[in-house]
Amino acid sequence: MILFSLQRRAAALVLVVSVTGAISVMQTDRAHAKPIRWLFNGPGAAAIATDPEGASLLQNARPFVMKGPAVSVIPSHWNALPVVSFTNFNAIRKALGSGRIEANTKGVMYDYEKWKFTPQQEQQNPGGYVKQAADLAHARGLLFLTAPAVNLVTVIAPEKNGNRRFDTYLQLGIAADAARYRLRLGDVRATQQNL
Repeated sequence: MILFSLQRRAAALVLVVSVTGAISVMQTDRAHAKPIRWLFNGPGAAAIATDPEGASLLQNARPFVMKGPAVSVIPSHWNALPVVSFTNFNAIRKALGSGRIEANTKGVMYDYEKWKFTPQQEQQNPGGYVKQAADLAHARGLLFLTAPAVNLVTVIAPEKNGNRRFDTYLQLGIAADAARYRLRLGDVRATQQNL
């Protein structure tokens, strides 16, 4: 029974990521498919960089790497794109408005989910805030990435919070909003804590 549940969750995750990617590709460039791109946090990228075999797999892959103390150890042959991550819209607005983003930054990531770092109003209306954040980033020539957590279902539709959370996530359009607002990449995460 546990194995079946894990298989079902894995299948749902693949579906969510596939749907998000398909919507994003259809809306941003209908002429040809985009290559798969990796998104790493600084420590994750640093760990891969220390393994020569693993690091060689990312040669010219142009992964997105979230800025942090470990970003300086990223191999130059990756041609990584540095991004900065924010957990709420106001922080994005302030950083972009004040020019506090370093010149070599190529993108902004909006990491919104049900947690103390994303205000309740953003959790309840993620689509509206995603659009505003995307518009701000794109107006400054930056890529916009997003990480809408599946646990937002528990905020938006708590009555539907159950075994079919991934279905509800899709029905609510959370992944579709990530693609709809001219996003270049939708990263949908489903970690154990979000399940």
